[in-house]
Amino acid sequence: MTDPLLARADAVLLEAERLRAALARERDTAWAICTQAEQTRTLQDGLIPAVAIALTVSAPAPAKR
Repeated sequence: MTDPLLARADAVLLEAERLRAALARERDTAWAICTQAEQTRTLQDGLIPAVAIALTVSAPAPAKR
């Protein structure tokens, strides 16, 4: 018979690994959004405001994982 404390410890470790993986996905998504925003600002620096706004509004959303 499995020790209940060991079973609980295994469950907690599995949950911690699941949360770590979820955090890594969220961090990757945030990084991609920030990178895209930075590139967009860099590209739009030389544009007239109306064109920059139009490009920002019509830009596709980042791909979801």
